[in-house]
Amino acid sequence: MSFGENISELVEVSKNPLMGKAAHWPRVSLGEFAVILNGFPWKSERFNNSIGTPLIRIRDVTTGQTETFYDGPITEGYWINPGDLLVGMDGDFNVRRWSAERGLLNQRVCKITVDPDQYDTYLLEYLLPAYLRLINQATSSVTVKHLSSRTLAELPLPIPPLPEQRRIVAKLDALTACIARARTELNRVPMLTENFRQAASMAAFTGMLTAEWRATNSESAQSDDELEAAAAKVAGSKRRKPPIVIDWKPNLEIPASWRWVSVDQVIAAAQYGTSSKTSDDADGVPVLRMGNIQSGELDWTSLKYLPSDHDEFPDLLLSTGDVLFNRTNSFELVGKSAVFRGKPAPISFASYLIRLRCSGIAPDLLVRYLNSPVGRAWVNRVASQQVGQANVNGTKLKALGFPLPPVGEQTEMNRLLTSAFARADRFETEAARARALLDRLESAILAKAFRGELVPQDDNDEPASVLLERIRAQRASAPKPKRGRRAAGEAESTTA
Repeated sequence: MSFGENISELVEVSKNPLMGKAAHWPRVSLGEFAVILNGFPWKSERFNNSIGTPLIRIRDVTTGQTETFYDGPITEGYWINPGDLLVGMDGDFNVRRWSAERGLLNQRVCKITVDPDQYDTYLLEYLLPAYLRLINQATSSVTVKHLSSRTLAELPLPIPPLPEQRRIVAKLDALTACIARARTELNRVPMLTENFRQAASMAAFTGMLTAEWRATNSESAQSDDELEAAAAKVAGSKRRKPPIVIDWKPNLEIPASWRWVSVDQVIAAAQYGTSSKTSDDADGVPVLRMGNIQSGELDWTSLKYLPSDHDEFPDLLLSTGDVLFNRTNSFELVGKSAVFRGKPAPISFASYLIRLRCSGIAPDLLVRYLNSPVGRAWVNRVASQQVGQANVNGTKLKALGFPLPPVGEQTEMNRLLTSAFARADRFETEAARARALLDRLESAILAKAFRGELVPQDDNDEPASVLLERIRAQRASAPKPKRGRRAAGEAESTTA
């Protein structure tokens, strides 16, 4: 899009944040004090991954590094050096100070060069993104948005006195460094909270979490007969076969009042989900799939559906307290589990999930055990790899060893774990809120800077009007830069 016809609108919009003490700052178009160099259309057939000269392309303005090399003849005048200011001319109009190795300036990337005795290049680096966002928002396009060097040259920028420019930059550097440190610490919160959840789970399944409860209670874990009776009550009938024995258990010391059982001993049923073809018809019954288990909870987005009169219903409809185990997924996600808590209903589940109906253990405790470091260690041992996916079948799941506490201790353990996990969730929520506040704070600091309110003004500074006169005088007397000269010894031109 050519933005020239709308540049007056941009001038008015961009004046909004420049009030207060900054009202006395003159405004000058970027092209009056900057050299704006468009990239060169190097021959793409000479691009490669390792031979020749590094080539900076538009995608590299985002990443800050290039993996493209050019091994053809070089037309001089299109070099990028560390410290140069670049603008991506398509898409989001990103701005970056180049910090990687020296390279060639490719088309659709623009290099902006200013005289540091006229305009502080770091101030320009802070200011440009705000103006380019205005252009991006004002540019209507159903495909990729394009920026022209003419539009860049017409940007109406404020020009504070040079000493004030440098004071603003120093203050912005200090404040943004503080914000960056805070953001780094906040970004660590999800990892820290996950470590906290894992530590709480391990404390629970070794008995440390409920040590105080045991000090005042003498209850023992359920016997085989009690577990069988509980399973028969939930299932509505006795087992046809004896429960599967333990095949693997973690090397954990558990309290004397606990006992090791297989998962099969504490569930009344294990059932695979439907393999019927689903659709996007939301009038049907939602079907949970492997992607709907996220961080130990059910995610109700990206659902598929089966007709309400599907012939596997109601047998494959979930009940409150059912545990869903992800039996097939990528290696890091297989085995992840969650509890269905009854709403919304009716709900079914797909064949890559196994429904466990608990009888001798609280559903949440079984899920937290399966999602704990112990559960991950077990998955790593028993999962089979098939065409990029891992699989843990129902027989292996039933044979997993589980440290069974007494019924009363299960209740206390579940209460303490629920409280610990809720605390971790609150930390993550507060961290996300704080990150959003940091983003707003950064914008507010920049707005304050360009209102002239971030640093004190000094009456001894050379007036900005004098600086502007000097810029215009020097520009009028400066020869126009020459580009496009082939390097010595070249046999061909790369002009395209």
